[in-house]
Amino acid sequence: MITKDVVISAYNCLKSYAYYENLNFYLKAEVARFENTNFDRKINKVVSFFNNKNENDFEQWLNKIDVDILPKKIESHLDIKQKSGALFLSNNKTTNEYSVSAVNYLIVAPVEIYLIETLWSMFVGSMIDDMFSNSVYGNRISGTIKKYSKNTESSGKVTAKNLFERYIENYNRWRDGGIDKAIEIIEKDKNDVAILSLDLKGFYYNIDIDFDDIESLIKDKQLNETKDFSLFLNEKLRSMHEKYREKISPYISETHPHSVDKGIPIGFTSSAVLANWYLMRFDNDIKSQINPSYYGRYVDDILFVFSSPNIDIDSKGDEVINFIDDTLGDFIEPTTEESNDFSLTEEYHGLPVQKDKLIFHYFNKEHSLAGLQLFKQEIENRSSAFRFLPDEHISNDLDKFAYDILFDGSVNKFRSIVGLAENETELSKYISSHILAHRLCNLPSSENTLKQITMFFKGENCLRFSRLWEKVLSYTLITRKYGFSVSFYKQINETINKMKWKDSKNPITLKLLNGMHEYIDISLCLNVALLDLNVLLGDEISDNNALESIRLLLIQKPRMANLVRRFRDSNMIRHNLVSWPLANYTNYDGDLTEEGLYKKINGIQLEDKKINKTPRYIHADERQLFDLIDALHRKKLNKFITANKYHSKHCSVRKIKDNKALEIRVDVNRKYSEQEVRVALANMKVEEHSIESACRKDQSPNLSYERQRNLYRILNSATEENVHILLLPELSIPVSWLPFMAAHSRRKQIAFIFGLEHWVINDCANNILVEMLPYTTSYKHKSSLLSFRVKNHYAPGEIEMLSSLRLKVGEPKVNKQRYHLVKWKGISFSTYNCFELANIEHRALFRSQLDVLFACVWNKDINYYQHITESAARDLHCYVAQSNTSQYGGSCVLQPTSSTISNKIYVKGGENHCILTTKLNISALREAQFRSFRLISDVIKHNPPGFDFNALLERGEK
Repeated sequence: MITKDVVISAYNCLKSYAYYENLNFYLKAEVARFENTNFDRKINKVVSFFNNKNENDFEQWLNKIDVDILPKKIESHLDIKQKSGALFLSNNKTTNEYSVSAVNYLIVAPVEIYLIETLWSMFVGSMIDDMFSNSVYGNRISGTIKKYSKNTESSGKVTAKNLFERYIENYNRWRDGGIDKAIEIIEKDKNDVAILSLDLKGFYYNIDIDFDDIESLIKDKQLNETKDFSLFLNEKLRSMHEKYREKISPYISETHPHSVDKGIPIGFTSSAVLANWYLMRFDNDIKSQINPSYYGRYVDDILFVFSSPNIDIDSKGDEVINFIDDTLGDFIEPTTEESNDFSLTEEYHGLPVQKDKLIFHYFNKEHSLAGLQLFKQEIENRSSAFRFLPDEHISNDLDKFAYDILFDGSVNKFRSIVGLAENETELSKYISSHILAHRLCNLPSSENTLKQITMFFKGENCLRFSRLWEKVLSYTLITRKYGFSVSFYKQINETINKMKWKDSKNPITLKLLNGMHEYIDISLCLNVALLDLNVLLGDEISDNNALESIRLLLIQKPRMANLVRRFRDSNMIRHNLVSWPLANYTNYDGDLTEEGLYKKINGIQLEDKKINKTPRYIHADERQLFDLIDALHRKKLNKFITANKYHSKHCSVRKIKDNKALEIRVDVNRKYSEQEVRVALANMKVEEHSIESACRKDQSPNLSYERQRNLYRILNSATEENVHILLLPELSIPVSWLPFMAAHSRRKQIAFIFGLEHWVINDCANNILVEMLPYTTSYKHKSSLLSFRVKNHYAPGEIEMLSSLRLKVGEPKVNKQRYHLVKWKGISFSTYNCFELANIEHRALFRSQLDVLFACVWNKDINYYQHITESAARDLHCYVAQSNTSQYGGSCVLQPTSSTISNKIYVKGGENHCILTTKLNISALREAQFRSFRLISDVIKHNPPGFDFNALLERGEK
């Protein structure tokens, strides 16, 4: 019997698949509509269908299957051969009509249909996936889903959301594996190497699935407990494929004449599994019969690496044909001699190979490997672009990144220019960089950028780069350029109306127009759903006149207004654009992108239905940040940290020192050996006017682009230097940037210790010290424990400044003062916030228990603090790291050695924001402390009187 939990598990997988899908926006819309109209009744109906075999319901769902057609290739109206033979180049992309020469079909179906085929992927697909070779990298069913499909004793919900393994990780393993193997063959084995890369043409359209074969497979290999269910699913999927072919039959003979009786639906999760199964024999036979040095397939991209290839150097012009014939003749064969086309042999379904994507590289060990090394370096450079936060995109024009100049000959000669090619990848990265920049800082939107976007998306490019429409709209909405959003939307619709397949009255043309108009509507709705719905869909009046243009558009198109509400309620919006984590998991209808959102959501609760139907994994640090708002308003921060509500499986928090401190252990189930830790100090200027503006009611926090760019440089340097802990000054990070810092710490697995700008609540200014402590779970999921505490002792000058602004200080009462003793990755440290160091009793609280004392300060009296840190290094017998604002200096890392070598870092000043790094040898410190007397080789000073050896043993976990 199929339970409701099983169907909901499939729905959660489907919803997550739709959420991350960046092409099939129709599926996003279907999921959003389904979830917000009688969800339980619809789910129960699906459950009843499985248990009662109600064919009438299935026929109703089946008959609603349709297809949308999207353009794949737009013919350029500039490709006009000159009678003189001259080369004609122009930047004019506009014309009266745009001819579509190739299309893609996307299946559109009721969510009930998607649920059934997703269940097929979960149960039948998992079984089939177990049969695939390790050489298959694309669209592999996740381990959690496989385990769930085989756990026949449980019919509960699966916790995982991802049906497939992560795309980017598998793609990188596929691509890098081949290149690394080729380099290894040459450098280690000292052999020649050949790399053959090929791409299957129209792969999904040329697949011909025999469901009888899958039925036999189910009968032979499926678990008895799920065999009947799997057979039933298989029959229903067969019916869906038949209906799909029926729907595309009026068009397919014209658009894909060789695929009239073949093809599987693009847009089904099951199609990804079926595509791998269709080539399973090819994959296995290549490995067993040819056994190249490397073989890997990612969907329809195939990569071979051969050691000591047999190349016929005398067959000028036929090297590739001869090599394929000699080496892979049983697998790949020429189709026609005239056009030199290739296809897989009939034994492997005769799938055609894209001639223009068949590439053969031969590297002779006796000659330069520059081509291979440069290719690898280019891959690493492109990958590293995503490792670092954007910088150069913001200060340069779009045109610099959106186009590549094509040369034929010397790049120094104008006559060598043979064309200008649009670079979709770089353009996408450019827009993404601007979105990220505008999310965090008050960077005025450049009118020049908007103008260049308008110019780029004129004419052919508007249709050719339709996948970027939604990203452009995200940029215009995040920069509050609502008027531009509407004009861009209208520009696209006007261009769509000029699109045609052969002639304007062709049925394919009508289908194209309808599909593309729907596509831009969904793109706009996805973004608009983030804005203030009380204004756009309600009766509230906004003081932003530009927002009125969107409101009027939605009034004219009620169907779009309805979809906006559905996207918001189903949480299918872009979560990365929400300014404070999980605000979109509440019933808050205001603008989710505004910088001050955290000031407006106190007292609003998370909605269980949104949490339960989340389309993505919710990180524990996001939960912490959401609850932090309430904890600060209720003045329950210590209780909030002690509760450790979201990290209890991996971290522990307990009261120590007669309730004067909290011991925070991170990743308690893992043992770390004593080690070196790489610490970085941020040399950055924290301006006094920034500190004050964050507190004033008549001013806004300093969220300038310059400040953001300086922070990016520091964070990028920390990533590049493989830093373990980054220490920043007191009051160095604006409150609204806190979620960004938390996410960055988690992703990069770098611990951050910094002071937050005063968080003013009910006229009380809270100076908060933040510890971000990343770790990985046993399932290799990245996580990060966030720890916060309000400063125990405010400095006199700080109190004067706050009092002058009629603000109270958030300094806790004496019995509420706490410090943190952190155990993280094998080291033991504590953190202090500036004036707290002046309290000798508090400073000595963790005597004999510390490897490192970290201090975030903003202080002009550097001589006083120099004496304190030097004293602490000797008295507490540990490393001391302090970060102060650069205009005053005193940032340092000290060690308990003789004064001549005690300063590992000591710095003041400098206009540029940067980091200074050093390694702290924790093992050497503990080894010296363990002995009562020093050896001649020791540089660590003798232990101070009263040093507690038991505390040392506990610190080292021996």
